[in-house]
Parts: sequence; C-alpha cells; structure tokens
Amino acid sequence: MRKSRLLISLIALALLSILFFHHYRIGGLDQLRLERRDNPLVQAEASLPHSPHNSIRIATFNLQVFGRTKSSRLETMQSLARIGRQFDLIALQEICGPGEDAVALLVEEMNRDGSQYDYLLSQPLGRSAFKQQFGFIFNRQSIAVDRPRSCSIEDPDALFEHPPFVGYFQVQPQLSQSPFQFTLVNVQINPENRHAELELMDEIYSLIWKHGQGEEDVIMLGDFQSDSTTLRSILGPTKLLPVLEDEMLTNTRLSAQVDNILVHSEATSEFHGNAGTFRFMRRFNLSLQEALAISDHLPVWAEFQLEEK
Repeated sequence: MRKSRLLISLIALALLSILFFHHYRIGGLDQLRLERRDNPLVQAEASLPHSPHNSIRIATFNLQVFGRTKSSRLETMQSLARIGRQFDLIALQEICGPGEDAVALLVEEMNRDGSQYDYLLSQPLGRSAFKQQFGFIFNRQSIAVDRPRSCSIEDPDALFEHPPFVGYFQVQPQLSQSPFQFTLVNVQINPENRHAELELMDEIYSLIWKHGQGEEDVIMLGDFQSDSTTLRSILGPTKLLPVLEDEMLTNTRLSAQVDNILVHSEATSEFHGNAGTFRFMRRFNLSLQEALAISDHLPVWAEFQLEEK
C-alpha cells in the first residue's frame, strides 16, 4: 500500500513538473528568475495584417552589411524575403560589396511565390574605406518608379559620410484616379557626425522640393542614429516629424530607437498615422542569435493613402 502511494506521488510530481516547465522557464543562473512562457496560442502572427485596400505600406530597413556573405545563407535570404513581402516599398541601407548581386538574389527570392518585386540601387557611396549602396525594393503591382530622375545628393564639400539617395515614385495609375506621387530620401546618418548631418535634413528637403518642381510629398527614411525626441528637437522648425512614438524600439535587441520615417506634418497628409516596426524575431519565433544573423535593425513602416491629396 505504501509503495502504491509512493508511486502515485511520483507520477503526480512528474505531471506537475511537466505543467510547470510548459508554462514557465528559468532565467540565467547569474540572475535566477522565473518567467512565464508565451502562450503559443497567442504568439504574434508571422505576417503583418494586409494594408487597407486604399493604402500602401512603405518601410525602411538597415540590412547590416548585406553582401556576398549574408546573401549566400539560404535561411537568412528566405527570412529577408518574408520580411520584404510585408511591404509595397522598402528602403534599404548598408548594401555592401557586390551589392547588386545580393539585392538581385533577394528580389529573386521574394518573387518565388509569384510576387512582382523590382529594385533600384545607388552607386557605392562613402568617404571612408567603407562604401555602401542605398537601395529600394518595390512591388511593381502597386508602385511605379521614375528611374532617370533617381539620384544621390551631390556632396562636393563631403558633409555626409554617405550622401542620401533619392528615389521618385508613385502609386500605379490603375489603382487610383489620382495616384499618390512621392519622393523618398534614403538616409544613413554617421553616428560620429550625427548632429551636423541631421541639421542638413532641412536643406535637403528644400533642395528636393525645388528640384521636384514643387513636389511636396518628400519622405525621409532610414537610419538616423537618433530617437524621435532627438529628431523632433533638431528638426522641429522644419515640420518634419518622425512617425514612431518615443518608446518604440527599432534595433533587434530592443534596446534603442535609431531608425525612423520623417513626414512633413502639413504637406504629406496622405500619411494615415499608422506606423510601427516589424519584430521578426518574435513573429518568426527566432532566437536572438538567429535574428541577428538577419540584421541588428528592425524594419520600420508607415501607411499612406493611394490617392493624392
């Protein structure tokens, strides 16, 4: 009888242990702590919800040294393709080495499901030995590009480490009687010269506005090496405002906000007010190491109306 009770107790203890470790996990031994596991039934969906039928979703993504090495990793490229297909248009930073080959491979991977993405690249840019290309990947079913007008900002006085790259786009005419036309300025700020480069954003906005014959919808996006509070303090008089709230973190480790999208508070009324980040580590159920193999940045996105206002 005693043996039977002991056996029943051991079985009960084993069942309780299984239930315990199903719902909790033990943190590192240096800081022993108990943490509730995420319920698998309420984990994030792998994809963003579809944009409203009258909207496009524009994003920016620092790919963190995207070139031959990263583009040779099949799992990384598949993850990048899944990320890229969340958006109608995505601005890319830190394309390095034989960048065109890497981006072409990424677009090929994105199109394996029948999608129709294409790309636009700058020339390699940079004052130091570290040269990079800026890029745009866009869905040809929703976005048209004016390739001849796209160009890098001329910077004879070397004010930027990486002069911004400008792309001219519009919503495909079949989607709207008055398609939204917009100019994207792809930016990567040098952290060692951050304040000086950020102060030039107003001058760049004015330059592009005049060059674009009065095109008011100039959107700046990329890696600003600054949070929204800092951007507002420097750019406040220009009426260029970041789309992200202050507490929204944009690096993969979720420790800082450095990436953003800037819209003119009066000129670009096509901005819905809907914006965010794509936390692919959580959505794809990746470890931190697996996520960092993709990038140490998160994509930042914002939604805009199809119709020109």
